[in-house]
This record gives sequence, structure tokens and C-alpha cells, in this order.
Amino acid sequence: MSGAQGGQTRGPLAGRTVMLTGAGGALATVVADALREAGATLVLVARGGHGLTAREGETIVEADLATHEGAASLAAYRADALVHTAGGFAMRKVHEATPEDLRAMFSANVDTLFHATRAVLPTMRAAGRGVIVGIGAGQAARGAGAGAALYTAAKSAVHAFLKSLDAEGREAGVRATVLVPMGAIDTPANRESGMKPEAMIDPRDLADAVVFVLTRSPRGHVDELRVNPR
Repeated sequence: MSGAQGGQTRGPLAGRTVMLTGAGGALATVVADALREAGATLVLVARGGHGLTAREGETIVEADLATHEGAASLAAYRADALVHTAGGFAMRKVHEATPEDLRAMFSANVDTLFHATRAVLPTMRAAGRGVIVGIGAGQAARGAGAGAALYTAAKSAVHAFLKSLDAEGREAGVRATVLVPMGAIDTPANRESGMKPEAMIDPRDLADAVVFVLTRSPRGHVDELRVNPR
């Protein structure tokens, strides 16, 4: 379904369509605004829609990306880029974790990325261009996440998947980037947990990093970009 509120028509991403998953989430909301300011047309993907309102020229797709069947509908939309913010986080020490906890972390972070990528990749490869951006984690970049081993393992798989995708997609003109917040993101939920805003990463800085990645030329591609808190 589509809506109309006056769209952005100019900017470095003018004429390009960006598919944004996890739309309606705290980070995705800020990323969407930055993409609009850069002139992109958005395809907003969320499970259940999350009360999203599409602006002029935009589309909302309700999809459960945890399954192949749920993500299959994404193949009907042409996208120049996929920005995958869907995911999940949970603290759980290894001795307290269950097989269900492990499956949940990999489903939210790895399965959703795989299914979304598989849905859009054929069209990108046929067009000879495309960029896929996924969100990593500081714990995975550092190789350890005390108290969050399952999350760290899942995000490590995200890192490896995107780096491998980037390597194998070059011949078809499709590139991939892992965007790595090296700390907590300043979201309402994190503030409610007691974290101080000045110790967290401004989501707008991550959103600007997404635009930076999507506006690189083939000769200036960025396969990994870390964003640090102060």
C-alpha cells in the first residue's frame, strides 16, 4: 500500500529505490528520514506493518523475514539497495541459555538477513548493480560479548555473511557492507534502561553512515564501517 505526503526528489540518492527492513524500529525510523533527505524512494518492510505511513511514492510491505515464504514477497519490488535493520538483542549468559534462546537470536539476526537478501539478489544481479547493508555489533567486531554470547555469535555470523556476499557479488556488480555500531545506540528503550545518552551512539550518525555507504562509487566501496560512541 502507498501513501502521499510529499516526497523528496533531489539529493545524492535521487532516482534510487532503497528497501528498508525493520521499518518502524527506533534505528530504522531515523535511517528512513536520512534516506528521504538524500532523495531515495523507500520500500518499507515490517512484520505486521507497525502502524507505518508511507509517503508519496513509497510502499509498505508486511512480511515476516524469519522464513523463506515470508520474505518471498520482497522479490516483487525492484530495489537498488537493501538496508537491513531487522534484528534482535538479548542478554543471556551461556550457562543460563536454552536452545530456544539460541534459535531466537539466529532467527532474528541471521535468518532475516539471509531471506531478505535472497529475495532481492536475483533482481540486483540481473541489473548488474546493487548494495546490501546490514547492521553488525561491536561485540562481534571485538570477538567477545560477555553476558551476550548468543547475540555475539549471531552478529558474528552476520559479519561473515556480508563480507562473503561482498566478495562473491563483485563480478555481478553487487556489493555488501556491514555497518558496525561499536556501542549501544541512543534509543528510548536504552534510555529507559538507565543508559546515559552521552555514552551512546546517536542514531542519526548511523543513518548518515548508511547514506555515505550508498553514495560511494564502485571505486570507493566500503565493505565495513565502524561507528564509535565518544
